[in-house]
This record gives sequence, structure tokens and C-alpha cells, in this order.
Amino acid sequence: RGPRPLVRAGPEWAGPSLPPPPPQAAATTMRPTNQVGEGRGEGGQAWREDAALAHPSPPRSPRPPQSVVILVGLPGSGTSGAAAVFKGAGWSVVGDADGANARANFGQALSHGQSVVVDRVNSLPDQRAVWIRIAAKRGVPVHAIELRTPLHECERAALESRRPGVSPSTTLREVRQRAGDLKECTHGEGLDTILRPSTPAKAVADARELILAGRRAAAAPATPEPL
Repeated sequence: RGPRPLVRAGPEWAGPSLPPPPPQAAATTMRPTNQVGEGRGEGGQAWREDAALAHPSPPRSPRPPQSVVILVGLPGSGTSGAAAVFKGAGWSVVGDADGANARANFGQALSHGQSVVVDRVNSLPDQRAVWIRIAAKRGVPVHAIELRTPLHECERAALESRRPGVSPSTTLREVRQRAGDLKECTHGEGLDTILRPSTPAKAVADARELILAGRRAAAAPATPEPL
């Protein structure tokens, strides 16, 4: 017999079984992604730009103006607590631990644009003048926090925090000698601001206020110059 004739039945051909047509490829859709390595084409770039507009980065806070604070107070008066507040705000701290390098470290911090707090006894005008002169050459304002913690409280705190091997009598003698040498701060020394807290807690509050004042000054709109 010859081949079976094909018979047309309706819109399809009826006849011997034919292999099914190949499946059509599924349509692909571009989707934005935030995974590393994806979205590198134009669609990914557009998505990243749209995301940046929808979720903009917060504006950077303006940098507070540079300042110097000199802490003045007897051992045990609470200068270290005030210095810790400034350090927590990003200030550079120059103290007794700097030893002979204190002046160089102070100048270096200022040259790098940092604000500096000097945590030493600074009981005499000549001692304070060292920092004031260096800051004045750079046009940096200098403030003083002169702690007036009562002598008996300084003695108690100094005894509690005395170094190992130092006798109580030696500690008390040092505090009383420093108390006799302490000279009051004056604006004639070149100080822009003088604060005189009577307790360590008030010294901490004054330190925070100076930091906030600097931040407010940085955030304030610039005053236009007169025509």
C-alpha cells in the first residue's frame, strides 16, 4: 500500500503523530535588585538612582569651630571628669600623661584642625600662657573652666585616687601646696570665656554646654556681609 493520505479536519491536520513544537521561551522581566553583582546594566543603574532619590543620605552636620579649653583645678577637683566629656565629643586631650611632649602634642592637634582640652592643674598664669600663646598664633579661641571644688573634697578625692606607693601624707601635702599656688584666671591672660563651677558635676555641665555652643554656632546660617 502507498502512504496514508492526509485528511484535513478543521483548522488542524489529522494524520501520523508529529513531534510537539518546541516550548516557547518564557518572557524575561527585568527586576531591580540590591544584591552585590546584580543590576549592573542600565536598568540596575536607574534603579540605584531612583533608590537614592527615594532614600537620600542624611546631610552631614557642619563641623563645629575649633576651640581650646584649659581646665584649672586642684588634684581631686574633678578636672578629669570634665576632660572625659570633651574626649567623648571628639576633642583631643593633653594632660600630665603627655609629659615633656605636651606642648608638641597640643600644637600638632591644633595644626590638624582639632579642638583641644588641656587637663592639667594649670594653677599659675605662666602655665596657662603656654597654651594661650600657641592657640593665639592660630586664631583659636581659648576658654577656661576653673573648678572651685572645696579643698576638703579635693583632699578626699585625691586620697581615694592616689597612685600606688604614694603615702596619704604626701598626697595631702601636694594638694595643699597646689592650693596655695593657685591663681585665679583673668581675661587679661587672653581667655575668651572663664567658667567657675563649684562642683565636679557643674564642671561636667559646663563642658557639655561649651560643646553644644560650638555645634549651635556651626549650624547657624552665615550672616551676609553688608553691601
